[in-house]
Amino acid sequence: MTSLRPSAFNLRLTPEGGPFLHFFDHRETAETVDVYFNDVNPEGEEHQSRLLLRVCPEALVMWPINVGRGSQNYLEPKYGSLTEIWIPRSTSGPYRLPKTSEDVDELLDRLPDGFETNWRLGLGLLYEFRSICRSIAGIDGITTLVVHGQSGERDAIIRPPEYVLGIKRFHALKRELTRIANRFRREARNEKQDRIYDALLHSADRERFPRKDRKLKPDAISQLTQGYATDAGISKRDRRTAVRLVRQSVDTLAKDEPHALLALKSEIELVTLKGLIDRFNEMLTKELPESRWQAFLRDNPFILSMAFSAPAIMIQENAYVGGKRFNGSNGKFADFLMATASTGNLALIEIKRPQTNLLTQSAYRGTDVYGPSAELNGAIYQVLDQRFRLHKNLPLFKDETERNDIHAHAVRCIVIAGTSAQETHLKKSFEIIRNAFSEVTIITFDELRSRLTEIHNALSSPPKETVARPWRDDF
Repeated sequence: MTSLRPSAFNLRLTPEGGPFLHFFDHRETAETVDVYFNDVNPEGEEHQSRLLLRVCPEALVMWPINVGRGSQNYLEPKYGSLTEIWIPRSTSGPYRLPKTSEDVDELLDRLPDGFETNWRLGLGLLYEFRSICRSIAGIDGITTLVVHGQSGERDAIIRPPEYVLGIKRFHALKRELTRIANRFRREARNEKQDRIYDALLHSADRERFPRKDRKLKPDAISQLTQGYATDAGISKRDRRTAVRLVRQSVDTLAKDEPHALLALKSEIELVTLKGLIDRFNEMLTKELPESRWQAFLRDNPFILSMAFSAPAIMIQENAYVGGKRFNGSNGKFADFLMATASTGNLALIEIKRPQTNLLTQSAYRGTDVYGPSAELNGAIYQVLDQRFRLHKNLPLFKDETERNDIHAHAVRCIVIAGTSAQETHLKKSFEIIRNAFSEVTIITFDELRSRLTEIHNALSSPPKETVARPWRDDF
């Protein structure tokens, strides 16, 4: 059986020949005619009828109803709590009071464009504009929509129980909704054609029917995202697509939107740095093994570069620096081998845990002076031994790695271990100890974090105003 469109379905005749209109003239008490809708009973029994229309010379009031027979809300208000729509008379003259269904048809023909003029469909707005009424119905306390033809600065007014809508705003909104609907219908039609082409032609003969490259129309992304909150409901797939589009267009963006591209780069760096600091802080709260910290620093060598006064690059993790015996045992490996970017001067970095004790547990002979802990002493001597081995084996290392741009002019030794003490006497002891080792730099984990935080704060600070304002303060 061929299916019918909703409008055609609702226009079919009932077995009794309906639907019917019944008129109740109140001109004895008021110049008003009420028009009732009855879909079943030609006699118009009270429980079978619904008030559809009230006409007086100065206004037309409609009660839109659902006329889809068999539906759960049959003959109920079409727009929920928004039950009435008032249309005051236009400048062309007062409304004529109807006596027959033909008079009602003639009367409804005078309704503004966008209104349903066929009473058999339950009145209200045309189906494609129903969202206007449903949106207004969502306002608490609003039961009546008044569509007026007077012009004014405010033609969209919430005045419970009424919502007052100017006809100019209504027509502008109607045109916009029509454009949106037409655009999506056109896009849906094109996408259907593309899917048919891929499924029937390209799949059958790929050489004769190659896959078509689909192009975005101008302003497609702008129109799609206009008015949406930032990051509202964006899926991971959408985010990856957005990144891909920016990467594919980076050359064009650098040419046409250089300032926007630089601003985006700065924002990405800030967000990335903030995420890095947050993860750093989280790891400091846990007692993680040394291997976890080594992996974290390997994946984020930018943090290690904070230990240098000049830009540095990573050469190798777990770098072999020599010391193997004939049986292959006793090899020496540095946690990280790095180099100054400009000169290639090498540096060795030894990593311990943030929980590593940096000072002895007790002071020296009853004083407030504490010596270096066994763990710190071991790390210092370990990295110094690695430097010794590296000097001996550097030619072999450079040959195996094919790196002739690295040198051992003055190999730096860096130990990253522990966290800073809070007590004054412990701070003093630690500063005395680390400054006593002229050939080894000792940095704590929280000091590295503080350097990252300082960079983030510097990048986040708004630029200071250096140019005089082009306006006067006394305006």
